[in-house]
Amino acid sequence: MTSLHADEAFLGHFQLSHDPFAPRVPGFKFFPAQRKPVLGQLHHLARYSQLLLVVTGPQGSGKTLLRQALVASTNKQSVQSVVVSARGAGDAAGVLRQVAQALNVAQAEVGAILDQVVQLALTGQEVYLLVDETYRDMTFGEPLPLAAEYGDHVISISSLSKTYGLPGLRMGWIICRDQQLMDTFLAAKEQIHICGSPLDEEVAFRYVQHKAAHFQRITQDISAKFAIVKTWIEQQDDLEWVTPQGGCVCFPRCRRPERIDIDLFYKLLLERSGTYTGPGHWFEMPRHYMRIGFGWPDAGQLEAGLKSITESMQASVRT
Repeated sequence: MTSLHADEAFLGHFQLSHDPFAPRVPGFKFFPAQRKPVLGQLHHLARYSQLLLVVTGPQGSGKTLLRQALVASTNKQSVQSVVVSARGAGDAAGVLRQVAQALNVAQAEVGAILDQVVQLALTGQEVYLLVDETYRDMTFGEPLPLAAEYGDHVISISSLSKTYGLPGLRMGWIICRDQQLMDTFLAAKEQIHICGSPLDEEVAFRYVQHKAAHFQRITQDISAKFAIVKTWIEQQDDLEWVTPQGGCVCFPRCRRPERIDIDLFYKLLLERSGTYTGPGHWFEMPRHYMRIGFGWPDAGQLEAGLKSITESMQASVRT
């Protein structure tokens, strides 16, 4: 096979300073336009911003290469990079396995990973664990302890928007045992938003005061709807799932995806019944996975929607 190479005319026409077909020897870096500034911005935001950074783009636009360059150019003496791939993280156990492997932890358990994080912090590396606990209370068993209880390096965040069904209040909180870090959070918050609505804060406070009474109705409603979904999926020949342990969504998949015309399934589901599910590619999974939410519809609407999924799936079987 003849190897490719770029001659002077090619380099000049595309305004390139390096041959893009040349072997990548150690130290070689090929930066398309604007990649260096983007890398610099990502490094700064990843270290100093309190925001979740999301890089998006069409397939082949360079997201993976940008991530590789970000990790490669990170100061290894002060930052530990953990790369989690969606392909191996279809569930919580998959995420833990990848994090444990990246941190050289033998056991893929939360406690062992946190112990390693503490050790890394003692060696001078800045390691903070941010845990979104918005759905913590919406469990079918006993809630886990607050993540912030595990150490000063762990930050818990939550809000009234999801589990408690009060998104209009736009009220949330941060919990951390590191007082200096909490002072930093407060200073940052005051630079972004001086204060919340006193009326909203009062309503939120009153709700939290009587949370047990209000939240009991929510848990009863979710439990009843989960029972409907569980009974339905146990009757499906073409679907299987990992049984949720809490929350108001599930993520089933086609048991035999080669048997189903998945594009036809989604088309029929929408056009015939107006039923919506979240296709798997929204979550970087194959399209034969789907997210089904059961928190919003009433029992009758939920049963009708599940029936539509069954009928659309049966109508999409390949012949």
